Amino acid sequence: MLKQALCNDEHGVGRLRAACLLVMVVTVVACCAGCGTTRSRAATEQLLMSDAVDRSVAQIDFSPLGGKTVFFDTRYITAIKGQGFVNADYIISSLRQQMLAAGCLLQDKIEDAEYVIEGRCGTLGTDGHEITYGMPASSGLSNAASAVPGVPSIPMIPEISIARREDNRAAAKIAVFAYHRELRMPVWQAGVAVTTSNAKDVWFFGAGPFQTGSIYDGTQFAGNRIRVPLVHDDDDEPSRPNPVSYFEEFDFERERRIAERRRRQVNESIEQLGDIPDLLPISQMTFEGSFGPRRLPPIDFESDPSSPVKVATKPEEPQASATEESTPPAESAEPDASSESDP
Repeated sequence: MLKQALCNDEHGVGRLRAACLLVMVVTVVACCAGCGTTRSRAATEQLLMSDAVDRSVAQIDFSPLGGKTVFFDTRYITAIKGQGFVNADYIISSLRQQMLAAGCLLQDKIEDAEYVIEGRCGTLGTDGHEITYGMPASSGLSNAASAVPGVPSIPMIPEISIARREDNRAAAKIAVFAYHRELRMPVWQAGVAVTTSNAKDVWFFGAGPFQTGSIYDGTQFAGNRIRVPLVHDDDDEPSRPNPVSYFEEFDFERERRIAERRRRQVNESIEQLGDIPDLLPISQMTFEGSFGPRRLPPIDFESDPSSPVKVATKPEEPQASATEESTPPAESAEPDASSESDP
């Protein structure tokens, strides 16, 4: 078929048809290797932006204001249209969660707070670029065929590439600071937290996408994670400046109960120390020579926080035997010399 098309060279139509046939053959061969198409990027963009916000907020340490009554001023974190769900509300809620995790006492009214925390968001968006290793899609041949009269329309030449790569990135820049409500004096600032998140899609000979990046759990193929036997991914853990990690679940009520139980047990052990009477000097020396100085046993709260505290007690005094107590002291058998000399 290709040879007949080349022999028919009237008005160059034969060569044009041969070129179209060659393009169709190459396209079929490329499609046999496999192909993948990304229909929408809305979910990926929202994941990228929310991940960038989470990483920025996780870098902010509110512990200097722990235990203080604070009011969070959000007037400068304004919503921007067209950003989807990841917007001002998500940033504000993330910052409030980080404040509570650090022990800040959030107040609904500014009059009830001692300090005011003010936040702002300088950047929140996504961008990306695409690289194709091969021949990109082109409509030049179709435009040229439309200019020749009597030639049927030719479809656009599809992309014929060895590999293709798409890189998408999101960036977030968040800053907060605090000042005294009445004195208007600055007391703390967190600096500027700038973070980025990325997502990379790669195709090899039309097969893909192979997805990697900060929003994925390892390497994925078309949304499914690729698991290699006997190989474990060592993912980088996020920074944890606060006592409570932003990325992990934490039961505040349970930790408070454990801390209260520890404090109560320590107080009870201290009170029991006053009930131990002092030993006599001789008994004290005997006890220390046999057992060492009296001390409390170590308390292991990690293994069992509910276990009672054991306090060392005074050993009982060794009692004298009944024979020793009943035997009177021996009297001298020798008679008094003065009595014998008396007439």
